[in-house]
Amino acid sequence: MFAKIIVNLVHQEVSEFTTLERMIANRKGKMYLDFLQNRPGATIACPYSLRPKPGAPVSMPLDWLEVKPGINE
Repeated sequence: MFAKIIVNLVHQEVSEFTTLERMIANRKGKMYLDFLQNRPGATIACPYSLRPKPGAPVSMPLDWLEVKPGINE
């Protein structure tokens, strides 16, 4: 409940950039605020984790200097 309250407050402040819409097709380029991952039994990716894709890419935090201009993935 706490996470849901915080997410709603954030969305009220910056709704031009954020959405609470779960369906990707309906997000229209906005950042999804997902409070549902903050509950018992929810599965999440840790900061450094293998992705289930060919070549086993790694999900990890980046410094802004590591992000390539024009990246779209």
